[in-house]
Amino acid sequence: MAALQRQSGSRILLAVMAVLGCVLPFSVAAQSPEGCAVAALRGPAMILRDGNTIRVQAGTALRGDDQLVTGRRARLKIACRDGVEVTIGADTSISMRMIGEAGSASRSIIDLIGGILRISLAPQFQRDRLELRTPTAVAAARSTAWITEAGSASTAVFVIAGEVAVSSPGREHTVVLPAGFGTDVAAGAAPREPVRWGPARVEQALQRTDDP
Repeated sequence: MAALQRQSGSRILLAVMAVLGCVLPFSVAAQSPEGCAVAALRGPAMILRDGNTIRVQAGTALRGDDQLVTGRRARLKIACRDGVEVTIGADTSISMRMIGEAGSASRSIIDLIGGILRISLAPQFQRDRLELRTPTAVAAARSTAWITEAGSASTAVFVIAGEVAVSSPGREHTVVLPAGFGTDVAAGAAPREPVRWGPARVEQALQRTDDP
């Protein structure tokens, strides 16, 4: 996790600001993010929307094409009506553009471009599942809580409660993580077999995604 933290430092914020929304891997029309809004905020954070930069405040409503960027030492908590809560750590960038898309499989999708976040799905979560995509991995669940950290070369996933299925783009192999276990996914490789994370690594991940 420490290596990933170095990869996803403040350069993510600078790179995203430099290219605005152009780093997004897909292009879709704006969609409603199911009543998602900023529930709490500590430190600086911005929304990249329609080529503009908007400073985030508590209560800010989110659109389906928003890209959120947090600054150094920041925390940002998002709450959605459909039972999704996302706590974003410092120096992190995520795309909210598809969080409200139902599609044929009734999925919610979040793109973690770089950095670290924690997701909690309430029992009343209204979709078939939520998918979190990173440059090297896909994590999917229906009712659980987990932490993901992504850099350009690898992704780490740790499950707090429930189970999460982790795969990598273009590969059929999937691992299922129970609570207390994690995996690392390198670019172009299948996820490693689940391992129980040590107390120090767990504590660091929890501290970096604590509530604002």
